Amino acid sequence: MTDMQNELTQEEVYKAIKQLIRDRDTKILTDMQWLSSNLPAANGATESQVAERDAKIAQRNRVLFCVGHLAADEFRYSDIEALMRQRFPKSSQVSVLNVAHALAELAVDGTGILTHTPKRDGYMLKAPLYRSCLRNMLSCADGSELVEKVFLAE
Repeated sequence: MTDMQNELTQEEVYKAIKQLIRDRDTKILTDMQWLSSNLPAANGATESQVAERDAKIAQRNRVLFCVGHLAADEFRYSDIEALMRQRFPKSSQVSVLNVAHALAELAVDGTGILTHTPKRDGYMLKAPLYRSCLRNMLSCADGSELVEKVFLAE
């Protein structure tokens, strides 16, 4: 075979990339539709905690974004604060992020999506489904510090 036969043309590469993007978008849409239709209670509880565009609550959305992207089931405010400082370095330059207060608000009995650990020294999601909801409901582009709410398809 010649080198020409082994090389992909620019058009073939473009088509392959376009297909990968289409496949990714289809998966995201499918996940969002599944959440929207099969998890209405979890989806509704999570959505009620997310601010749409209020700048005053942007910090809360960053906290929720980090909670959704933590691998651990139980966590402390310091885990979230460390993740926030890593993921959002510009907006985390202030010395006090007040993560503990935001987590306490999210752990309000009956209405919050978080609960205290049995020792009351940390937090955990009331239901593991909330993690999936947060991951699908909140989006943040690489390099961006803006956490945006993704509107789920009906």
